[in-house]
Amino acid sequence: NTDSQQDALHTLRSSMEFAVLGSAWALPGALKILQGTSMQWLQQSMYHTLLLPALSLSLLLAWLARPAAAEKLPPGFLKHLASYMIVWMCCIAADWLQGPYVYALYSAYGFSESAIMALFVAGYAASGVCSCGI
Repeated sequence: NTDSQQDALHTLRSSMEFAVLGSAWALPGALKILQGTSMQWLQQSMYHTLLLPALSLSLLLAWLARPAAAEKLPPGFLKHLASYMIVWMCCIAADWLQGPYVYALYSAYGFSESAIMALFVAGYAASGVCSCGI
């Protein structure tokens, strides 16, 4: 029983390390912030401005949603969680990687920038509404 828990913990740690290493693309931007050009970097766009507050809010909500320490996890849960997280991270990475290509495709078909933005917002809204039922 402890061997399976150790294996599950190892798999979970590996998937977490994959997520951290997968986000290494953000390192140059983080280094710019630390080097004193933070105001220029933060004023590039709305996304740059909202990155740090959104990250802080996400970390706070994750901290508040964590299970209580006294809560006993069912047997096999960590193994299930590790396998779920690996598949989830691959799906999220694939979704993020397709964004620039979808933009280029819409642009090549002659859509205006405002129409492309509306399509992206509609896609995110549909995902948000439909994911509530899953």
